[in-house]
Amino acid sequence: SKEVEVFRRGNEIVLREKDADLSRAFELLASLPTDFTTADRKDDFPQRRKGL
Repeated sequence: SKEVEVFRRGNEIVLREKDADLSRAFELLASLPTDFTTADRKDDFPQRRKGL
């Protein structure tokens, strides 16, 4: 590839070959378990914290 991504990781500068498309991202999303997000999951309300 002629293009690279540049980003900071802690105190390092990282150069990484840029992917040509999003196919890897779709592979990772497809590999998530089916119960990763559930419509019937009950989330509690946020906690009240002093000073916030």
